[in-house]
Amino acid sequence: EQRVLQATETSEIQLLLSDIDSELNMLANSLSGLSADYARSLKPLSSAQADLEKLRDLNKKRCQLDDACDNLSRKVSGDDFAVVRSLAIHLHSLEEPFTTFLRELQTEVDDEIALQANYENIAKKLGELNIDIDQRARNSIQDVCIFAQWKICSYRCMIKTKQRKFLSF
Repeated sequence: EQRVLQATETSEIQLLLSDIDSELNMLANSLSGLSADYARSLKPLSSAQADLEKLRDLNKKRCQLDDACDNLSRKVSGDDFAVVRSLAIHLHSLEEPFTTFLRELQTEVDDEIALQANYENIAKKLGELNIDIDQRARNSIQDVCIFAQWKICSYRCMIKTKQRKFLSF
């Protein structure tokens, strides 16, 4: 940005135009590469988040280059103006693919985060349900054991009572 503002000589401006052209090609290639990666297959969440940051940085760079072309267009004429205009058109042509890809990737990342949170919540609830079922099963077994012990004791008492009655005759 500073180089663009300070450039006054034709040779400086032409060097800047060459640099902008190189960066523009890098942006287009990076966008194309990332897009092709996702066309082949989805990536893990951490990779998608890193790609999202990379896309944001690349788009920010695209905006900076667009501003640079705007500033340079006021300083040049003739063939250099045509070059600046061509670069600006190419930069503008990347705006929609960048914003669309950013929006779609952000949606995918947000959806994946929501799915993971939902999965974790379901897993937690299933764990709690398992604990509850285990506890109820233990309580039921204890209740059956207590009832069985009570029955055994009551039968013993009945037997002892009958034995006493029998012996008392």
